[in-house]
Amino acid sequence: MSSEQHDETPTYTMITCDVPTMEFIKTLISYDVFLYEELDSTHFLVQAIFPSAGKNYDTVTYINREVEEWMDKGVYIEERDGEEAQAKLKKQHWSKRYQKD
Repeated sequence: MSSEQHDETPTYTMITCDVPTMEFIKTLISYDVFLYEELDSTHFLVQAIFPSAGKNYDTVTYINREVEEWMDKGVYIEERDGEEAQAKLKKQHWSKRYQKD
C-alpha cells in the first residue's frame, strides 16, 4: 500500500467592510497569516482556514468575533454609561426641585 501526498489548493474568501473596520482588522495579530491579498480599502481576500499555534481556525469566524468584541468595547458601553449618567442627572434635578426648604 502506498500513500500519496495531495497538496490541497487553498480556499479564499472575500471580506467586505468599511474603512475603520478594515483598519482594525489590520491590527489583529494573525492578519499577516490569513491575508492573501488586499484589493482596496474595503475589500480583501483571506484564506478560509489559517493555522495558528498548531491549530486551524476559520478565518471569517475569527474576524467576526474580534470585530464584535472591538465594537462592544467602544460603542455600546459608552452609550449605556451615557444613558445611566443622564438618568442620574434627571433624578437629581427632580429631587432637588421637590425638596422642602
